[in-house]
Amino acid sequence: MEHLSATYIAMPDNLEELGLIAEDIMTNLQGAARGEISMANGMLELSNVDTSKEITDLMTAQRSYQFNARSITIADQMLGLINGIR
Repeated sequence: MEHLSATYIAMPDNLEELGLIAEDIMTNLQGAARGEISMANGMLELSNVDTSKEITDLMTAQRSYQFNARSITIADQMLGLINGIR
């Protein structure tokens, strides 16, 4: 595909050199095939994201970050104590 602008793409001119056939790539949106690929107003498109799993993973990542930040703080305090003893 060739990028023409922000919203338009085009088929490359050298399809035969690439071993491709335009009819195999293009989808005809006329007639009965039009109902297979379409958009409808007022319809909700569902994503394939499991929100409960993602929220659980986010909570785990936040806790890991907090633990790592706390361990760095404690290590810094210990080094400060060691420097104070000298």
